[in-house]
Amino acid sequence: MEVDEITCESWECLIEKYKLSGTEEEKVQVRNDLFLEMQGWMERWVTSILIRMGRYESKESICSLSWICFCYCLDKYKKRRKKISVPGHFHTYSRFYIRNEYNATTQQDDSTLSLSDAAVWREVCSLSSTAGPDICARNVLELLKNFRAGLPEGYKVVFDDALLSTNIGVKGRVRRIEESGLSYYSYHEAKRIFGYFIHFINSHFR
Repeated sequence: MEVDEITCESWECLIEKYKLSGTEEEKVQVRNDLFLEMQGWMERWVTSILIRMGRYESKESICSLSWICFCYCLDKYKKRRKKISVPGHFHTYSRFYIRNEYNATTQQDDSTLSLSDAAVWREVCSLSSTAGPDICARNVLELLKNFRAGLPEGYKVVFDDALLSTNIGVKGRVRRIEESGLSYYSYHEAKRIFGYFIHFINSHFR
């Protein structure tokens, strides 16, 4: 589905009005009016870009990122001899922003929280080497408890969900994505890794 010509013309007029605004108050008002008109499309474009990158975010994150991309695109918009449509400009610059600046920022922020497969299995190996072959079943809970204690708060929720889901099976899977504070993708990736870890402990130390 493409943006119709009348809508594109309305956006162009508002962008020109924004660029020519004489006061900051007027610019803010025009900018907000333009975003209200474009919000549905911005969210659609941002969602599409993220999905192609293999990222899945909550509705709240999509809304927030759409606003950030909108402001970025609006700031970069210039009239050129070779006319580029407003949808073309906003989609292209949103993709550029997400793939470069936004992606780099979230990767940096996540580095203090996210757990890679390597990090989890390093912990598994550490537990394996110190536990010894004669560990009894009652100590499995102690191992899991110690591992959980070292996790960031958001990931403790994910770990608990993974543990519950392992015990009660597929039909009773627990998902507390919002409570964890993680994105949809980060939550499920962490839960998958924790599931491997829990299965490993249960299989080898019982």
